[in-house]
Amino acid sequence: IDVMRTEVPEVRQAAMRAVRDLPGRDVTKRCSEALSELPDDRKIEMAAALADRGDPQALPALHLLLNSNNASVRHGGIAALGKLGDHHSVSELLELLIRPGVNDEPQIRQALITMNGPGVDDEIVEEIYGPNELIRSVLIDTLVARGTPGATSALIRVARQSTGVIQTQALNALTQVASVDAIPVLVDFMLTAPNTESGAAARQAILAALQRGQGFGNAAGLTAALDRKDLSIT
Repeated sequence: IDVMRTEVPEVRQAAMRAVRDLPGRDVTKRCSEALSELPDDRKIEMAAALADRGDPQALPALHLLLNSNNASVRHGGIAALGKLGDHHSVSELLELLIRPGVNDEPQIRQALITMNGPGVDDEIVEEIYGPNELIRSVLIDTLVARGTPGATSALIRVARQSTGVIQTQALNALTQVASVDAIPVLVDFMLTAPNTESGAAARQAILAALQRGQGFGNAAGLTAALDRKDLSIT
């Protein structure tokens, strides 16, 4: 840890290899405790090394990096959480996403997609039902990118609860993930859509779900029927 304060890059790199490779939870504990006391550029290096260790004992220290006024330090912490984070990390990142004066959305999006710790998918599904539209928008994209189990039911619920841009985004996301089981709900959306854009998005999701099911040969006829809002076609 003391070596991390040196100005010689080669020496610091050797120290980082040791942090990554030395076994034992005590190593993680000592390095995590030292993280907040290092210069900012060393914090970034240490965060990456702790993430590579794969020991969740480092998570509280990594979460603290999200409070830094230095964007590079925050980004280092976000990247580390993208490797090591758990369900608590999801809520920490979403809090940062809507923090005034902070614009770390691209880094947060990437971390949410790659994070694979315990409870991450369940936390994303739970958080997507919250009232903040930016969080909803980011998590809709996250569900699709992750291939989260239960994404279809979550997106249907979001589409039902939302209006405007978020509703259309959820319907567009369903185009990528919905199965034939979701078609009755999507048809209901199409028939009762509050605007042309939402109706068109529901229509596309229906067609995509049928094609994904590989059992529907009359796609042209279905398209015409949906355009007429005539559901008698079989």
